Amino acid sequence: MLNSFDDFINEARGFSADAGAYADLCITETNARLDKYLSYNLSKGNFNFSEDIIIDNAYTEVSQEAASRFPVDQIKIMFKISSVNREDFMSYSGYYRRNYNKVKLLKKRGEQVNIVIMCKLVVPRHGSKIDRELTDKYLKEVFNHEMLHAYNDYQDPNFSKRYRLGAVGEYAETNYPFLKESSILTRFFKLLYAMNDEEIRAKAGEDKEFRSMEELMKSNAYNWTIIAREYNPDEYLEAIEAQLAGSEYLDAIVNNFGEFFLNMYRKVAHHKTYQLDPKILSIKKGDTLIDVLYFFEDYIHSQGEKLWRKLTSKITQQGTGKLI
Repeated sequence: MLNSFDDFINEARGFSADAGAYADLCITETNARLDKYLSYNLSKGNFNFSEDIIIDNAYTEVSQEAASRFPVDQIKIMFKISSVNREDFMSYSGYYRRNYNKVKLLKKRGEQVNIVIMCKLVVPRHGSKIDRELTDKYLKEVFNHEMLHAYNDYQDPNFSKRYRLGAVGEYAETNYPFLKESSILTRFFKLLYAMNDEEIRAKAGEDKEFRSMEELMKSNAYNWTIIAREYNPDEYLEAIEAQLAGSEYLDAIVNNFGEFFLNMYRKVAHHKTYQLDPKILSIKKGDTLIDVLYFFEDYIHSQGEKLWRKLTSKITQQGTGKLI
């Protein structure tokens, strides 16, 4: 049971206080490593760095209420810093991985809840000043997002099954690296992943609230609403054909994409945690690339709108904490 109406509202808007408590713990531990690293290496221009941060008995570091609803035994943070030459460039990436047996947990066999979170910062090389305000923002987005995944996974027996469509992109990238020759085709696969319901929940949970529309527009999640809501199959086709021009794979991709997509989807769904979706199976083997791009148009647009509504519901009056 949620402690208060505020907790209820926050969860409805995509933010979990329980997940947030563990995210704050991860941010504190990671920032401590970052401070130490920067103080030692900034003058040396050495910015490639990797360290595993282990937080044992994590549940003892959060409130009793959060620990009772989400008892995390160990968090392993795979913290990485990668440097690039562009002085003005900073970015990040992350992922969550369950490190416990979900079946044993559901059967209440005393399984410990151990999770892994990868957090990678990309920073400018050679002594350039690091924008700590920006790194703080990135760390908050990474850990709130990934910890909400961990929380939802713990709460929901069917968590992984809802990733069946989103997993196609990862499979394609791993098994058909030539697809990366088209950044727009890669973006299409990333959209299928990013607009998955679980990803929308996690993206909406990266921030508890926004003090203004301007603040919202600076968020990572907002960028995905723009990409999804502006998705245009004809423009994607034109760009993909241009990017793959001269490729030996162009004809097969353009004319036989339906069969190609279905084969990947079925191979992904063979994994025991996934199930085939009849809606996706309605794609025909003879469908062309533009057929498939149009097939997902309504889905991408509607999911983009869903994320947009979740985000705008979190805009508050400046300094009041109340919804506008």
